[in-house]
Amino acid sequence: MAVTFTQLLLAAPFPEDRRKTLMENIDRLTEDQKYQLTNLAWRVLAQMYFARLKAERDLIMDEVILNKRKFNQNDFEEIQAKLLHEFARKLEAAESRESIDEVKKELEKYKASPFPQDQTPTQ
Repeated sequence: MAVTFTQLLLAAPFPEDRRKTLMENIDRLTEDQKYQLTNLAWRVLAQMYFARLKAERDLIMDEVILNKRKFNQNDFEEIQAKLLHEFARKLEAAESRESIDEVKKELEKYKASPFPQDQTPTQ
């Protein structure tokens, strides 16, 4: 099941008033506007996903360093799977393997490109 434009708008952390305006005017958006909003929504969701993934991994590593748990590579894979399922549910996609893979593919696509705040100005 594909993630629809509407599902993406509802899942992305847009301000509620902005989301309401978008939903009310969804039929009036041009294809270019929809494309830009889709990219923005995926970029923001990817930022959230990778930030949470890093935080969870850091927590595990802190516990390993403090000898509160033993290192296990599977812990990282479990965290990634848990977060992917969570994001898929948030997007109201069916919890089929195809939906999870689609969400993972979209998130990974935006990981490769630098985010605006990551770019340093050149002088």
